[in-house]
Amino acid sequence: MPSPYTPYLRGKMSVSFTATALGTAEAVFENLAHDFPKRIVYRRVAPDRLEARIEGARPNDPGGQSWLTKRQ
Repeated sequence: MPSPYTPYLRGKMSVSFTATALGTAEAVFENLAHDFPKRIVYRRVAPDRLEARIEGARPNDPGGQSWLTKRQ
């Protein structure tokens, strides 16, 4: 069983998410009992670029949000 992933936001522990898919270019973490987000996805889209995405049903926003980062 995978160990949970617990993000720290502004230095404070948040809600735990369990890894549901781990690959060489993507890692997916879920907590379907959480209000938002329910899913966190990290995806390598290029050797120097990473996409981070949060997903989950939220009023007036059924999709999610993505951020693209580039290694300096």
